[in-house]
Amino acid sequence: MSVTITAQEITRANNPQPLGQTESGIVRANVYNDVVTDLDNLATAVNATELLTTPVTTTVTTSTTLPSDSLVNTVILNIASGATINLPTPVVGLKYNVVVTTSVTSNTYYVYTNSNTAKFVGSLSLVKSTAGHTVFASSTNDVIQMNGTTTGGLIGTTFSITCISATQWLVEGVVVGSGTLATPFTND
Repeated sequence: MSVTITAQEITRANNPQPLGQTESGIVRANVYNDVVTDLDNLATAVNATELLTTPVTTTVTTSTTLPSDSLVNTVILNIASGATINLPTPVVGLKYNVVVTTSVTSNTYYVYTNSNTAKFVGSLSLVKSTAGHTVFASSTNDVIQMNGTTTGGLIGTTFSITCISATQWLVEGVVVGSGTLATPFTND
C-alpha cells in the first residue's frame, strides 16, 4: 500500500481541526503525527547505523581490549616488543581487520577471545619472505600467537576476525613469518 501526503495536507494536519469536527481532520492529524514519529525513529536509526558502521582504528601498543561499538574496526599492531589484543564479548557481525605495521622482535603478539568458550574458526596462511607457505586451520583454539618468526607477526601480516556466533570468531588472512612455519593457533 502506498500513501501520498501532499504539503497542503501536512499543513492542514499540523493545524488540525478540533476533535468535534470532521473525521477527515482527525485522520489528517493522526497521519501527520505518525509521519513525524516515523521520521524521528528513522533519524534515530540512521544515527545508530552511522555509529555502528563508522570505521574505528585502534593502534595497539600494550594490552588492549577492543571496542565493540563499531561493526568494522582496523587494529594496527605497531610495537616491536609485542602486545596483546583482547576481543570483546562476541556480538554477531563485529569485524576486526588486524594489520602488523611493525614486526614483533621480542615477546609476542597475542589475540585472545574473551573466554575459553569462544573459539577461532577458519584458517591463516603463513608465508615466508623467502619461499614457502603453509595453511593452518582452527576450530578449537581461543588464542592466536605470533612470535615474530615461526608463528608469524612480521610486517605485512593482515587478517580479519569476524564474529559469526556467540561462541565463534571466523579468522582468515595472511600471516608473515620466517623459519620453519608453525601454527599460530593455541589455547589459553
